[in-house]
Amino acid sequence: MLKRLILIFFVCNVLGFALLSHRCSGDGIEGRLEAIVKKEVEAASEYRRVRYETRDLDLVLTGHVPTGVARRELLEGINKELPFGRVRSSIEIVPPVPASLRATLGEGIMRLEGKLPSKSMIQSLQDQGREIGFSVLGHGLISAENVVEPAWASGVGTFVAEFFADADEGFLEIDDTKWHVRRQVDTPEQAQEIRETVRLAVPQSLALIDEISIRPPDQPSQLTVERVGGTLVVSGKVPGEAHRAFVAKAVSETLQENISNEISLDRKTKPPTWMTALPGILSVLFDQGKDQKLEISGTEIRLSGQLATKEEIEELMLVAGSAFGPGFVVENAFEAVSALRPPPPHLECKVKSSNESITLMGIVPDAIARDLIIGAFQRSYPKAGIESSGLKTDSRVEAPIWFEGFLQLVSTFPVFFEMPPSLSVAEKKIDISGKTNSRISHAAVGMKLDRLFGDRFSVENRTTEPSTKVPDHDDWPRRAIYFEMGSSRVSSTQAAGIEEAGLDFQKAGEFAVVLIEGFADKSGSREVNLAVGSRRAHAVRDSLIAQGIPSSSIRMMGVTIAESSSNPDRDRRVEFTVVP
Repeated sequence: MLKRLILIFFVCNVLGFALLSHRCSGDGIEGRLEAIVKKEVEAASEYRRVRYETRDLDLVLTGHVPTGVARRELLEGINKELPFGRVRSSIEIVPPVPASLRATLGEGIMRLEGKLPSKSMIQSLQDQGREIGFSVLGHGLISAENVVEPAWASGVGTFVAEFFADADEGFLEIDDTKWHVRRQVDTPEQAQEIRETVRLAVPQSLALIDEISIRPPDQPSQLTVERVGGTLVVSGKVPGEAHRAFVAKAVSETLQENISNEISLDRKTKPPTWMTALPGILSVLFDQGKDQKLEISGTEIRLSGQLATKEEIEELMLVAGSAFGPGFVVENAFEAVSALRPPPPHLECKVKSSNESITLMGIVPDAIARDLIIGAFQRSYPKAGIESSGLKTDSRVEAPIWFEGFLQLVSTFPVFFEMPPSLSVAEKKIDISGKTNSRISHAAVGMKLDRLFGDRFSVENRTTEPSTKVPDHDDWPRRAIYFEMGSSRVSSTQAAGIEEAGLDFQKAGEFAVVLIEGFADKSGSREVNLAVGSRRAHAVRDSLIAQGIPSSSIRMMGVTIAESSSNPDRDRRVEFTVVP
């Protein structure tokens, strides 16, 4: 009986082992265990941090879950499904932490702080900050497995780049309850654009603290009104188009002039508080003269220019103080012309012991006039040293009426003088002294002075001739050849005058000279008239040479353009005088 029981027990164990082997041989024991754990772990999101492995017939669980209840339910579920072996659990209870992010921008540095579920999110934020041009400090930003992945995780990097782009400073804070944004912009349009970006990024379930604001202006509005080259120029900076239009209209209508409006818009400037005072001050300031200037910067006013007397300046300053009121500081930068009246335009040419040194002194209106005077002497005396540091410019000096005649006179100096003459020109007085190179030249100088300056100037001709006295040139034979407009051909009707000049020259003696001077009417440009006049003078010169007059006895006196004439046909001529 006992043997029979032992045999039955042995057979049952063999059959049980065979049955167990059969149940575990399908997918393998490891596959069966993994299937059981996978089913239970995927049943709830709080189990996603659980890891497992098989050791023989045991199932080893590690990792963490948020609560003790979650751990108990997980183990119970696995034990129900596990047909054999045992479960060894090292699962810890780690409470969940909400994700958070704080980004602060200032002085070109973006500082990142907070907790995120992964290192990849941290890296993405740092990369975005660098791409928009900032240095990124991310030491305060950490990642942890128990950080709950937020709903905003996928797009936060792009949002940070858009929110801080082109910003000088700003603040962003995100957690599981709210978004807090702070930034200053220059215009309402920029504020609206950033708010739209924030609205699209913030989940509807979270609160939004919006501290986006318009940056207060930190620069004063500015205005300058002055005349530049005869044009009234209005420049400066104001915050809005309405301010710009008001200022332009006020200046134009008050002064009844067309203006050059160069006022720029700058929204960083404060609204001007001086606009209502403009009409009153402009009507007084620019009624006093042409060189006044108004400059405004915030509450600081500067008035400059020239007025006739100190009394006028004081009166204008009282008007300005009343127009702008006590909140403004008005600076007086005027000059009284009576105390600073410039001298009239004048010029002196002094020559040292030889023609190697010419000194020019005086005052003329501008650098153009100065350069033309220096150039005239350089062309007449290319080898001479010309000292011109004493020739000054002053924009207050009026254009000299002697200027054109003076330049033509200088061009004749090498022909008539042994050395450059000394010359003084002031207002309507001409004073010239020097030794001419012949008696003929001395006479020609007198003729040139008379033609160039006439009755308009008081001419003091103190030039000397080398030997005998020369008769007054009005007694010399003088003839004229007239030309058609634009033509330099001596017509057959004018040829008789050429022949008579040949006879005059024969009667004048061996030292005779023929002085030729061209004239042109004032129609057309100066350059064209001078060129035509020169061709006409040379045509007469060629005709005189054809009559037997030696070229060495002929002096060309240049070309004069008539200032005004009732008979322009008489201005198109060449005059020539035979000087014995």
